Order: sequence, then structure tokens, then C-alpha cells
Amino acid sequence: MSWDTIWGLQHGGGNGVNNKPNYLSVMNYLFQIKGLRYLEDDGRFDYSRFDLDDLTESNLNESEGLNGPVASIFYGTRWCCIGGGNSVQNFATVSSIDWNCNSSTESPVSVSINCDASLGTLTSFNDWPNLVYDGGIIGDVSVNNISAPAQLDTVEEMTWEIYQSFCHTKPGDWNGDSKVNLSDLINQVNYVFKGGQKPSPFCRGDDNADYKVNLKDIVYKVNHIFKGGPKPIPRGDCCLL
Repeated sequence: MSWDTIWGLQHGGGNGVNNKPNYLSVMNYLFQIKGLRYLEDDGRFDYSRFDLDDLTESNLNESEGLNGPVASIFYGTRWCCIGGGNSVQNFATVSSIDWNCNSSTESPVSVSINCDASLGTLTSFNDWPNLVYDGGIIGDVSVNNISAPAQLDTVEEMTWEIYQSFCHTKPGDWNGDSKVNLSDLINQVNYVFKGGQKPSPFCRGDDNADYKVNLKDIVYKVNHIFKGGPKPIPRGDCCLL
């Protein structure tokens, strides 16, 4: 059992439903490895600090975003796309969100966005006011003051293998052949300079992981292929190694 379950939290906050885009907490598998997305960057490791609106998967409004208090506006989110993988939206409470990952804004859409096959209502949760400190009195380590935590259901914790199960392609692998080579570079050049086909998922062309595909990514890939430079950076569902 992890310290989090001792403190009264589950992977869905108040329940065991995992991978909820509106539950911004490291308890959520979507954020457990990379942390929460804040000001367009991953790496904020924190429990949730506010409730967001419920998400009804059978009736999602892509133009509304997550909806939440002012304190939430700098947070982004992740969600699961049809066919596997996950996507990212910065400033998710004040931006539209492409829940069905088809590069257009529609309403309503009906799609599972938490990596399972069912449609339900995904609830949010504010972790901090609900932490359970059941380990005794702070500052007094006397055996008499230590009480056993309430027994919660045992839940499998995030492992590297589970994290990799969310990954569906290699970063930089534009054509999906599990290699990063000249063919991918040609596709990238055609997209940036000639209006060629957009990479799908978009992270396949985003070699430097800045959530854009442009000349910087071309230079990055050239350095990798021809000069032994660093590999394209994993992000989103482009995280196979």
C-alpha cells in the first residue's frame, strides 16, 4: 500500500476511476510519471487543489474546456484518444479541448476519454482538504499515539511497464515505421515548407517537445540523423523508447 492510500486518496481522488482529465493530481496515472502540466510545462508534482466540473463522456462539449475556479487557469490536462495514446491541452480550463482527437471543435461528442471502453460521468476531486492524517500526533512518535490506517482496497501502482502501455509510437517517427530516419525528415520538411500532411499524432513531428512543428524540429532531426545528436524527446503518446 502506498503512502497516498494511507492518506485516504484513491487514483480517482474520491473513487478508483483512473485517468480522469478533470482530476489534476499525481494520484492520477495521467500525471503520475510526468507530473501535472502547469504554464505549458510538465513536472509539477502535487495533489489536486480544486474541484473541476464533471465530464459526461456521452455528452462532451469541446468548446468549453474543463471549467474551474480562477486558480485552475494555468493548468493543462491530458486525456486518452480513440485508438490509444493520449493528448495534451494547455490552459485547459479556459481553452477548447479536442476530446475525440480529430483536430476539430465539435459539440456534443460521445467518447471515452479516460482510457477505458465505457462511457460514464467523470468526477473531479480536491485532494488537500481530504487528506487523512492517521499516523499519530505530529512530533510525538510514542507507540501509544500511532493508530492503524483505515483499510482501503489495494490498487496496482504505476510502473514503467504500465506507463509504456500508454505509448504508441516513437518520438520523431513521422511515418510510424518504428525508425527515425531520412524518410521522417522528408515528411517533416514537406509539412513545414510545402503544406504537406500533418503528423498524427502531432507529437511524431515535434522532435524538441515544444508542442510545435517547425524549423527547429527539422534542425533537431538533422542533427540526430546525420551528426549523432540527441534523440527526439518523448512526450504525449510518442514515448516508446
